Amino acid sequence: MLSNFLNKLRKYNLKNLLYRKFLIFFNTLGYSILVFWLINKFFTFNTTSLGISVFIFSLIWLLLAIRKDTFPLEKAAQQIDSFFNLKDEALSYLFLKDKKKRSFIEGRIEPILEKTSYNKLAPNYVSKNLKLFSYALPCLILLAYFIPTREKVYLKKESKLVKKLVEENSDIPHNLKKSLENLARSLEDNDLSSEEVEEALDEAEDILGDVKDSLNKKAALDQKLEKEKEKEKEKE
Repeated sequence: MLSNFLNKLRKYNLKNLLYRKFLIFFNTLGYSILVFWLINKFFTFNTTSLGISVFIFSLIWLLLAIRKDTFPLEKAAQQIDSFFNLKDEALSYLFLKDKKKRSFIEGRIEPILEKTSYNKLAPNYVSKNLKLFSYALPCLILLAYFIPTREKVYLKKESKLVKKLVEENSDIPHNLKKSLENLARSLEDNDLSSEEVEEALDEAEDILGDVKDSLNKKAALDQKLEKEKEKEKEKE
């Protein structure tokens, strides 16, 4: 029956319209999250609230878009007329009340519709660019995952600083040297929180400062003793 085909064609159009709007929603939300995530990797300000706002806006937009989706049978009939150049026969079929005329039109149109799929009659609602953006989004998110965060770069820098401190102070006690090496390893592996990092670095600098003072005092004392020994030798 022609009426059944028109109803199915109408539903097919509605489904494709909804699919297009879903892709737009998916891309809007996905690329917004990607941008906020990348910004958050390199800058200090918090983008969480902005991201949540975009998500809520996108969701509301999608719900409103679904509610507004309408596709009357007249448009489905016009698609058939346009594709087969029927001069509004399918459209007039919807408004005819005469059964003989309706049967005549059905007899003309139904045979040519038997081997015709809905996707040939309906327009392509999803553009190539929209498909490209949809396919690229997961790849870009995966790529962004491997970009190091600002904090990781900072921790690696501090790890190198601790290692340098250990190398430049070869006379420090073995236990302290071991603790600093463990700290450098933890920083490099990102095992510490930002607060723990600051505390550990401050503590390491304080200890190194005390060790340097002790070594300087010892060196000064040794130098003083050597001078006294030299004086005693001169007297003899």
